[in-house]
Amino acid sequence: MCIRDRYICILAAGKGVRMRSTIPKVLHKLNGKELILHVLDKVKGIGEVFVVLGYKKKMVEKIIPSWVRTVYQRRQLGTAHAVLKLEKYLKGKKGELIVLCGDVPLIKRETIIDMLKEHRKNKNYITVLITKIKNPEGYGRIIERNGEILRIVEEKSATPEEKRIKKINAGIYVFEIENLFDFLKKIKKNPLKGEYYLTDIIEIAKKNNKKVGCFEVGDWREVVGINTREELERVEKFLKRRVN
Repeated sequence: MCIRDRYICILAAGKGVRMRSTIPKVLHKLNGKELILHVLDKVKGIGEVFVVLGYKKKMVEKIIPSWVRTVYQRRQLGTAHAVLKLEKYLKGKKGELIVLCGDVPLIKRETIIDMLKEHRKNKNYITVLITKIKNPEGYGRIIERNGEILRIVEEKSATPEEKRIKKINAGIYVFEIENLFDFLKKIKKNPLKGEYYLTDIIEIAKKNNKKVGCFEVGDWREVVGINTREELERVEKFLKRRVN
């Protein structure tokens, strides 16, 4: 019987330009605690945790708990490029890699565990966390058929018809580690942004006859990312309602 392990990758390398601040985005506080610590609280004990750091990494490292391994992304060339930084630690491993963003603090631990169970039950190669939202502007749209994801279309590349789709990518994934890094290396740089998008791995996986499924979360507020101070204030309100 092969040994299967479970790993978590939290993407936290970004500068967060729209926060209009000199500190890294994941160090902004929500309810008195840094965003990255909210996410780390949810994944502790689920598997071995890696955090990918970049902009002002030493500032972030100061608050990262000792049970977390940090990985450095010197040049921020996109989400696929960030996950690829884990290759030297996970190459040849068997099991799952759960990828989350350091600026999505309201994700529930139960959602992560339930998503992982669904991933295993359906024998997916990739499972994408999705949700429905009334105004999906700015989010990647989910193109699916019979519960399987065909591809994710980013806002800038979407046709008018695709932009009307309400199901969106929440930016949280479960991957099988086997072949993952080989597939990541096949992703081409996006000509509009000059970055390597993690979502492009879906079409590569499909071409290699890998099953790509989805897990839908009912409350879209759980997966709201924070890119501006206004969004931080909004999520603060969401969190207070949840606590109340």
